[in-house]
Amino acid sequence: MNFDALEKLAQSGNATTKDTVADKFNRAIAQVIPFSQKWEKFVPDAYWDDIGKVWTVGHGLTQIPDANTGKLRAVRQGDKLTKDQSAKIMGRKFRENAYNMYMNIPWMRNLSQKSLSAALDTAYNAGWGIFSKSKSPSLNKKMSAPGANPDDVYWSEHDTYTRSGAKSKVPGLVNRRADARKKWGPSK
Repeated sequence: MNFDALEKLAQSGNATTKDTVADKFNRAIAQVIPFSQKWEKFVPDAYWDDIGKVWTVGHGLTQIPDANTGKLRAVRQGDKLTKDQSAKIMGRKFRENAYNMYMNIPWMRNLSQKSLSAALDTAYNAGWGIFSKSKSPSLNKKMSAPGANPDDVYWSEHDTYTRSGAKSKVPGLVNRRADARKKWGPSK
């Protein structure tokens, strides 16, 4: 997926800085991929993820392109990927998440590039819908308050994305969010 649609939206007056929205999202993606690869250990053979209850391969991928159709399908037992294949699919996933976040979660457009990078990392391992009104009502309510600073609001909620389903906090997610805060969070 490319960012032609984002570029057209940015040129229509929706950009909030000199840089286009597409440029900001692309820079955030470039920053976040190596960070996410650090946290998503590469595994070439599909394995069962007990926490997510899903087959996973590569850098934490749960969907891969079908060899015959090219369309995404769920990872299955026996699937294999090279590191390069995984990196390409990972980049595609980040671009798709960024596009969906831009189109469906308007306040994402107003995040700084650093906050956007952290949000993209969270979306990679939790799904971009994690920021929807139904899954993050507190975050969205705070974002819609008059005078709300999107970066401040995002970071006030960032550390809450540490659970898998209804389970208690997952130590790896706690550490990952702390690392993202250290890398991109506000310096206070």
